[in-house]
Amino acid sequence: MANFPTGVEPNGKSIRVHWQKRVNGKNQHIVSNVPGSPNNQRDLNAAGRLYRDELENLRIQHTTWAELKEKYSTEPQEQKKADNTSGLSYRDAYLEFEAHARRMVESEAVKTKGKKKGWKKTTIEDQLTILRTTWMPIFGHKSLRSIEPKQIQKWINSNCHLSKATLANRVSALRRLLDHHIISPNPCPRGEFRFPDEEEVPTLRYRQVEVEALLDYLKEHDDPFVHLYFTIFRYCGMRTGEILALQWNDIIDGQFLSVNKSIVGRKLSNTTKTYAKRKVYLSAPAREALAECRKLVKPKKIVNIDKNDFIFLNTKGTVYLDADSFCNAWRDAHENVRLSSKDADALYNDLRTEWDDEDIGEYLSCKIPYRIPYTLRHTRAAELISQGQGEKGPRELGHSRAMFENTYAEIIDDYKDRNEDYSLLEPMSKIS
Repeated sequence: MANFPTGVEPNGKSIRVHWQKRVNGKNQHIVSNVPGSPNNQRDLNAAGRLYRDELENLRIQHTTWAELKEKYSTEPQEQKKADNTSGLSYRDAYLEFEAHARRMVESEAVKTKGKKKGWKKTTIEDQLTILRTTWMPIFGHKSLRSIEPKQIQKWINSNCHLSKATLANRVSALRRLLDHHIISPNPCPRGEFRFPDEEEVPTLRYRQVEVEALLDYLKEHDDPFVHLYFTIFRYCGMRTGEILALQWNDIIDGQFLSVNKSIVGRKLSNTTKTYAKRKVYLSAPAREALAECRKLVKPKKIVNIDKNDFIFLNTKGTVYLDADSFCNAWRDAHENVRLSSKDADALYNDLRTEWDDEDIGEYLSCKIPYRIPYTLRHTRAAELISQGQGEKGPRELGHSRAMFENTYAEIIDDYKDRNEDYSLLEPMSKIS
């Protein structure tokens, strides 16, 4: 059995020399890989001599700790790698990280023969999916150095309807990629971000002129079922997973939708987020979009369609387990739709007292500022409140009354204020 000299350690199939020193009350380490095999005593003895020689040089002050660190530490290599990635775009960084991750999965499988946990393939696939679908649309062509914590926090705020565990997992995947490319300081540090509840975050909800422009574009340029998906989102206020899980037999008397199941965590769940079934009114635009898609499924009457079929089916003929393709279409619509200058100016002037140009500046070039599809639920809630139907909001959106009133308190107060009679605040006329 090989005898390891002081300061020499095994490093897989190679050897490393490890020096340590206490500086300002803290242990500092220098680790350097050296040629040789941990099973060869001659190689181990040579590494031991290197350790002792450098230790003696430190003792007699022929070299300093800083010089030793510069000579043997891996930090210069890391700095070189950091310099190489300084101008790297997120898209290129993702592709390099993906290749690295897959190599690690394969090498772990070879080394461990499936007996020891290394880079688990399913975990890596989940991380890559998050990096590709969540962060690629936001940072795709930006350099890694240009990513800022406030951009990440803004994304968190706009997705606060997701669970805090889900948000933390997606932020963690981004941190892992930035750590891999040695971006320092990392714009995605641990403990930096706040994960607020949905009712804590102000929402720039869509106005009707924006929604109509986006839906018209989708109707003309995309799959009719994509148009139907967003029409139901807008005019019924249902959650993402509830829409994906809709079946033809959930249509009740042509006027209502039965909401009784959902897609959760890429699986079909036979219950909703609140564990309560509800009946949602199917407004005219949604009825018309459903009728159009029904014709495409079967040119005959609805009775000839299997009523257990899901309304939204992917290219494999199975139910969608996520909304990624729909979200891509929604972002594409934002990139291509332009408002009239009159509508864009009106929206900007109406909102500029409450929102910064960072949020609404795109109106100045007649573009529609991107918001996630979930924001359409807020638009539906505002519509119900503005039409005096706020008491139906909890049932339509699937909230408890307290949750509805907390989440949309600002909208409720706004419309109460608009309907207030201010004539009694005018000064009384002089008595003649």
